[in-house]
Amino acid sequence: MQQPFTIGVGWVNRFYQSLMDWGVSEEKIYHLSKLRQKDLKNTDDRIPIEHFIKLGRVAPELTGLPEIGLILGQQASFKNIGIIFKLAIQCETVRESLHHVVRYSNLGNEVAKARFDEEKDFSEWSEQYISSRYLCIPLVEFECCQKLKVFHSVLGKNFHPVQAKFQYDQPDYIGKYLEIFQAPLLFNQEKSGIVFDSKFLTMPNPNPDPYIKAILSRHAENLSRDLESSKGFKDKVRMIIMNNLESGKVNLDMIAKKLNVSSRTVYRQLKAENISYKTLLNDVQKQLAQTYLKEASISINDISFLLGFSEASAFHRAFKRWFGMNPGQYRRKIGKDHS
Repeated sequence: MQQPFTIGVGWVNRFYQSLMDWGVSEEKIYHLSKLRQKDLKNTDDRIPIEHFIKLGRVAPELTGLPEIGLILGQQASFKNIGIIFKLAIQCETVRESLHHVVRYSNLGNEVAKARFDEEKDFSEWSEQYISSRYLCIPLVEFECCQKLKVFHSVLGKNFHPVQAKFQYDQPDYIGKYLEIFQAPLLFNQEKSGIVFDSKFLTMPNPNPDPYIKAILSRHAENLSRDLESSKGFKDKVRMIIMNNLESGKVNLDMIAKKLNVSSRTVYRQLKAENISYKTLLNDVQKQLAQTYLKEASISINDISFLLGFSEASAFHRAFKRWFGMNPGQYRRKIGKDHS
């Protein structure tokens, strides 16, 4: 059985509490997401990511505002933010903070790959969702606004990004984005994030404490180790496949290198869990194919590329083997089913 991806309770609590502060009752939130505030007390705990995504997707309905992710992201408190940011604020500089945020990002949202790319003139703090299946616009908006709020808390209100990027189509309420980010906006990007002047990386954090940092670092290492050990080997392989399909270079040797083991070990470990690499690859491609075909804006040729097929014809043959019809027929069928 596939182990569900999870998210740290600290991430969930910020959005959950923000909805309640907006006036949404806990009863309504529970009815739609099965999440209760009493279950979000310990910021080290984890919940299945699907519960959080469901909450994010119903937030516009709960509030009557399509731009609610942006609004709540501006207003949300950093209380109960979880260990990653608690550790980051104890670092000496912005650069060190961002390195720690990325290093322990697995303790946050497992389906979003955190990145910090440093260049001479400009740097970027971003997240990339491993599949559109998990991409929830209100939640991405919330996190991007929270990133901006972190910068403002350290660098002051006069800080402005050089660019803001988003991993989805431009929404109708673009004016709200311009008001918040006050920078050029790019949509349909491979990741969502904030580009800023690299000179800010050397700026000091307000009140770093080396002693607290050392304690939190040890705790983060223990949590990260526990999270990794809780996963089966096939779950680790599945994650690597999902993260690298688009490169077209997913194979047993590459996975072995990522896991720092031999190809023979990968084969043997998967066999011990009663599954093969080929079956895992097919399962991931099949699952993502269904997800992508629900998005009318993604062409079938592009889906073929996203799934790692060298040619569209190979994707068509595989899809017909999986579902007994070609991708175009499947897309028309689900379109009729939802009309």
